[in-house]
Amino acid sequence: MPWANVLYACDESWWDRNPEIWQPFQGLRVTWSKDAAMRYGLIYAPGETGEGLGRTILHAGGSSGYMAVNLAYFFGATEIYLLGFDMQMTDGMTHWHGDHRNSNNPSPDMLSKWARRFIPMWSDLRDLGIPLINCTRQTAMTIPRMDLDEALAQ
Repeated sequence: MPWANVLYACDESWWDRNPEIWQPFQGLRVTWSKDAAMRYGLIYAPGETGEGLGRTILHAGGSSGYMAVNLAYFFGATEIYLLGFDMQMTDGMTHWHGDHRNSNNPSPDMLSKWARRFIPMWSDLRDLGIPLINCTRQTAMTIPRMDLDEALAQ
């Protein structure tokens, strides 16, 4: 999505392996990897292991997507719609876009844990009046879902 405002990836290895994606990106490029931030001139966003929404620091729920939702909160998002959050094996792949090349991909057990970790995040955002809606076509996440066309029509 070259029109996006922010590109976030927590893993240093993602930045190392995907320069064709992030180098031409014109928006903010953010990571919680100090080394990647220094090496590539990215914005460093510190984080910590934590459940639910981090109010003062990003909480890591195991995936860059989890941290990106928390980052959207810090940027003042009033509603958050998720795309590509399968959190399951779909058509034999661990990611909607296909498995990462030259990288460890999550196991089905890890994907299941990541999906469950979104429940406290969703609950915290709901309590703040910020809807977190999953518009992913096939997903293991149990937070509220909406068809993308319906979401875009709102």
